[in-house]
Amino acid sequence: MDGRREPRFQIYAPAKLTLLDSPERELECLLLDISATGLKFVIDESLPADEVVTLEVEDHLVLADVRYSQPRGEKFVIGAERIHAVDKAALPQDKSRADQIRFVVEDYRARIRLAIAGERTQVKKQELALPILHRDQLVEAAVQRLIEQWAKESESSDGTLRAAIVERAAERVVEHRPLPPPLVVAPTRSAWRLPFITAGAVAIMVFTGSLFWSYRHSVAANSPRPVVVATRPAEVKLMALPPLTRHAEIRVTEPVWVYAVSDGKELFQKLLEKDETRQIDFVEKALVRVGNAGGVEISVDGKSIGPLGARGQIRALEITSDGHRFLPLSAVDPEKN
Repeated sequence: MDGRREPRFQIYAPAKLTLLDSPERELECLLLDISATGLKFVIDESLPADEVVTLEVEDHLVLADVRYSQPRGEKFVIGAERIHAVDKAALPQDKSRADQIRFVVEDYRARIRLAIAGERTQVKKQELALPILHRDQLVEAAVQRLIEQWAKESESSDGTLRAAIVERAAERVVEHRPLPPPLVVAPTRSAWRLPFITAGAVAIMVFTGSLFWSYRHSVAANSPRPVVVATRPAEVKLMALPPLTRHAEIRVTEPVWVYAVSDGKELFQKLLEKDETRQIDFVEKALVRVGNAGGVEISVDGKSIGPLGARGQIRALEITSDGHRFLPLSAVDPEKN
């Protein structure tokens, strides 16, 4: 059982394993995850507990101690504790693998001796505490001084708005003048003719209106009625368009392990070398998982989707016609899909 408590990081990277007892023999394995003190990988054969091995990964040669070995199908899952690691650039390049392993072991012993000697001769030094203000503290002090200055200015002012407030004048008394008496017009002799003239005008208006109405009614009765012809709308047949295929391009700027799926079909899972590219054609969606987000560039139909993450970060994403979104690592798992 894996007893590591610190966070683990999945990488899915190939590695080469060498036993210290047989440095001339190399075994291919797949590194699954790493942590601060341990690592887990898959290999074709079982390894005994407390076996000291070396793992050659991308940039380092790691010295590790086997803690457990569990079968998984035809292979075995190995959990190991990391003892020491050396950058491959610091190894003697003109030496054999056995000499390189011996170099890693001697480097580990030398570091232990230096640590022991350092504990014996270590002298505690106390640094002087200098009153250095942070930039935010300086800005906060300046703002506080301005607030105090504004408060003093407001206390010295009279606090009135005489220029904006003007008192009203007294209301003027309006004299109400009496209205003139109504004008009385005396009736004349021709006043008796007014009712007869009004009645005659009304009769003429009624006769004219009835004559106009009868004319319009006769014209409307003799005019032909419009003929309404019903027509059937023409049937429009829509042709189904073929599905649009999208094209995604994966380009790596440094060696990266990549796993790709197009419309539910697994395309590949392998370690891509620097400046290597892969094309993914899909209709609905494509799933991509990378072991080093900082070393991968992805573009869809010639347009980049932007950075995926930091160097060494494992990311899983889904690409569709609407764009892309990041998924949990469990959603794009080579062992489950």
